[in-house]
Amino acid sequence: SRWNPGKEQLPARKHHKRQLSPYSVLDESGEQDSKKLLVLISSRCLDKKQAENQKTALEILKARRVPFEALDGMKSVHRKRREELYKISGTRAQYPQFFFVSMGGHTTYLGNFKVLLNLHHAEGLPRKYRDAHPHIETWEEVFCDTSQIFSV
Repeated sequence: SRWNPGKEQLPARKHHKRQLSPYSVLDESGEQDSKKLLVLISSRCLDKKQAENQKTALEILKARRVPFEALDGMKSVHRKRREELYKISGTRAQYPQFFFVSMGGHTTYLGNFKVLLNLHHAEGLPRKYRDAHPHIETWEEVFCDTSQIFSV
């Protein structure tokens, strides 16, 4: 951490490999495994707010250089996978939705647009505030082990 004259030096946030995030994936040996971000979108989203949220979410992911795969739930070839994702999230016809998929194929629901936006904004919170509220997850904690080395 940088030294700031006259300012209190805050302890570094503790990161434990096994407890980075509830979205971390462990392989068979207990080590952290790669995961891929899957974004469920709709190319024919009629709800203007959902369409705007979808566009903003994809822009945030690209700007932050988070590798992801978008799955268009409106395409008939994706119908089966879309239904699987709806079942995992418990939410139908709401876009965008975010999932992590492990190299072994296990899918975990991250959340909706609001969750992504909260993670995006949490990085801007002062470290002292984040340290006092350890339940607040940050972008880095959630997306640190996201990969693009395999297909979902």
